Amino acid sequence: MAARATWAKRVDEWRGSGLSSEAFCVGKGFTPGGLRNAAHVVESEARSRKAPTVRVARVLRVARPAAPAAVSAPVEELESAILVELGGARVAVTRGFDRGALAAVLDVLAARGGAS
Repeated sequence: MAARATWAKRVDEWRGSGLSSEAFCVGKGFTPGGLRNAAHVVESEARSRKAPTVRVARVLRVARPAAPAAVSAPVEELESAILVELGGARVAVTRGFDRGALAAVLDVLAARGGAS
């Protein structure tokens, strides 16, 4: 355990120095390869401890739209649509959709906390 702390300190000092591993190790009792390996191990451990950010969106395939009167696409197009729900809003994504328009709609809905 002490060795791990020692290597973590060496890696921090090396990263802060701005030197190459070869230049940093001159006159020290460890090699540039050992330092780079320790850096890899220390940084991998740090990444594994971080909780990943998870964003969840509920995506459903629907056979028919919930409110056909409110939708301007033909029913046969909506049968193969993906329905994206964000808050109380539903967005039907059909074949050939405009990615920029969908991104803008989802940004607006997200900024408003979804639709109520």
